[in-house]
Amino acid sequence: MTSYRYRITFGKGRELRFTGHLDLHRAWERTLRRARIPLAYSEGYNPRPKINIGAALPLGCTSEADLIDIQLIQEVETAELTERLAAAAPPGLTISAIAPIAEGSPKLQKLITSSEYVIPIPDENQKQIQARIRAQLAADKLPRVRRGKEYDLRPLIEDMILLDSLELRLRLAARSGATGRPDEVLLALELDPIPLVPHRVLLILRDSD
Repeated sequence: MTSYRYRITFGKGRELRFTGHLDLHRAWERTLRRARIPLAYSEGYNPRPKINIGAALPLGCTSEADLIDIQLIQEVETAELTERLAAAAPPGLTISAIAPIAEGSPKLQKLITSSEYVIPIPDENQKQIQARIRAQLAADKLPRVRRGKEYDLRPLIEDMILLDSLELRLRLAARSGATGRPDEVLLALELDPIPLVPHRVLLILRDSD
């Protein structure tokens, strides 16, 4: 059976910042059903819609550039898809762009290499924060503990800069088995991550060829 794949760029607002990856997946399933999108389903005893969300967003973060691939059993114009999904989406889930993708293209998890975040930070001593950033980037290793296991944070930080607007811009690894978290970087910079809201602005994909 011929199928049609689409890649959706979407945002996750403050209303959904504490919605986990599995719950977001369910929210997308409900949205697609409400919009009456002709989804393709897997075979077997418990068929599931063929949707694939790339790079789980850490809890507490917002985003404007997350990605989901969907597979349909019939072709739908992207303008119509956008209109129907926008009308069916819950508060906090925004549709930015939809584009068709070629059948056989790799899954998102195999394409995504990095995530970029912008984090407004407190009005502290800018020179002190800059010094901490330089120290972190110059370090050979940054040992940390996640879920009881020690790991090295340093190779997960690809770039880090403090903008004049007192926003921290991070580019973190987002590969399978090697994913940087903005809260861990904030802790390494001696900043309290709890009141801060990292905002993902970009997912970087490798060339699929």
